[in-house]
Amino acid sequence: MKQRFSFVGSDWQQHGSDLQLSLHYRLHTPQTQHAFCERIVFPDVAVPTDTQRLQALTQATRLLHWLAGISYWKTTCCTTLEFDQPPDAWQAQALEQVYGHGLAEFAYVNQLDTSSWHGMFTAAADVDSNPAVPQLRPARRALVPMGGGKDSLVALEMLKAAAVDCTVTAVRPAQLISAVARLTGRPWLPIARHIDVQLLEHNRQGAWNGHVPITAINAAILMLAAILYDFEAVVFANESSADEPSRSLDDGSTVNHQYSKSSAFEALLQDWLARYVATDLYCFSLLRPFTELAICQRFAALEQYHQTFSSCNRQFHLQGARSDSRWCGHCPKCLFVYLALAPFMTRARLSQLFGADLLDDASLIDAYAALCGIGDKPFECVGTLAESRAAMLALAQAQSVDTSWATARVPGRLAPKLREAADSSLSQLLRVEHPHQIPAAYRTLLSA
Repeated sequence: MKQRFSFVGSDWQQHGSDLQLSLHYRLHTPQTQHAFCERIVFPDVAVPTDTQRLQALTQATRLLHWLAGISYWKTTCCTTLEFDQPPDAWQAQALEQVYGHGLAEFAYVNQLDTSSWHGMFTAAADVDSNPAVPQLRPARRALVPMGGGKDSLVALEMLKAAAVDCTVTAVRPAQLISAVARLTGRPWLPIARHIDVQLLEHNRQGAWNGHVPITAINAAILMLAAILYDFEAVVFANESSADEPSRSLDDGSTVNHQYSKSSAFEALLQDWLARYVATDLYCFSLLRPFTELAICQRFAALEQYHQTFSSCNRQFHLQGARSDSRWCGHCPKCLFVYLALAPFMTRARLSQLFGADLLDDASLIDAYAALCGIGDKPFECVGTLAESRAAMLALAQAQSVDTSWATARVPGRLAPKLREAADSSLSQLLRVEHPHQIPAAYRTLLSA
């Protein structure tokens, strides 16, 4: 029997005051069948009775069903797909892009040939490609995904300063994210996501495993939340730096660890919403015009969050935090955030927040060199190579808030190797000028 992967269906169920969405999948192999069920729980809400909103919810549920299926499909990467409701031609092409680009790192690390993936999403001939799309007329309110780090906090404070009614949210929030969310003073909407435990066991038994476009899946979940709770927009905090590939391959293709945070995915998602879900529902990044360095410059002034925030990804795993402190001090994310904040903070203050002076640790020189393009860029959510080089040179040349950074070991050792490769200065990278898809009603926040 040939391997097949089936998108079996989905259903909504009311459990007390909570609303649960179940997503069903089935994997057929020559040896056995695996039935998977993923559950998403939205607190204190019910299925809408309004016809327009119910239609939007149905379409958004289909999108999530297809995107969340990535986690289960990747265990075999079989190219025979079955659908309870097949996509139309435009959707099939869009899904192929998300699966292909979103799993590019997964394929690269596992050395998989992805040529057979092309064309596996086949559109049904009788599917309506031009459905009537409802207008929801939602309240002028924004859902702000909270990751516990600097980016989402900068975006939130921009919205608060402009008096935008916003609620902080997260999908399957870690304890640290919940703590940061409560500190913001805004309403808090945690959404539970329960991945089928059979998937974890399947992975332990040797199934294909690796990086998935988690932000794409979470975005689809939050679009459902926007419909259920009557929000106009889901406002992410993804910066322009997310567009830089992590690898450029010999065949001309690229691998981007941050594909689902990129402007390419954002444009695809917004196009999907306008075509199928609702004409007045938005999902965009408020920080798309910014570089990581420009965000760090702004975050340096948000001292109320400095003792609580963390961008260390060892805090955020399915099995729980893998570090007892907020910063492990060794992963690429910790090193980059430290470097990007350093031009705008004193050495003593930053060392106190991280528990060590990471730029004075000679054992980290090779890891910092990779962030600057001397070696492979790590598969992590870090800034561009140009940003790392510019920040490192600014520190070495005492062009920072605290000139004592010039005496730190890492800038001193790396600066001579970076001078010829530096392609942008720190001041150039602080400009807010990168292309974006921010709706007109929110663009005034940039000038503010």
